[in-house]
Amino acid sequence: MIALSCHVALVFVTTSLFVLMCRVCIMSEMVTMSSYNISYAVYRNDWLNLSFDLQRDLLLVIVRSQRPVHTATAGMLGNMNLPKVTSIVNNWYRMVQALLNFT
Repeated sequence: MIALSCHVALVFVTTSLFVLMCRVCIMSEMVTMSSYNISYAVYRNDWLNLSFDLQRDLLLVIVRSQRPVHTATAGMLGNMNLPKVTSIVNNWYRMVQALLNFT
């Protein structure tokens, strides 16, 4: 009975950590996509009819917003984004399968 409760607790903690990690990665991905959308929004405006100084400033905004924004990092894991979640899930699944084949 004690072994079963330990397994249930382990599954609960693992699932909770996975859900939390996915939420962080999804929010980080949303911020990154929003930063890319800034350049499109500035470009679609009628910025060619503005003053030269404002055109230059908007051009700098466009150039800067095309570089990726690294919002969430996790130590040695690096940037937390959706491809990182995919690789973590694949590695976790391989580990679980190896443990199940071992026992």
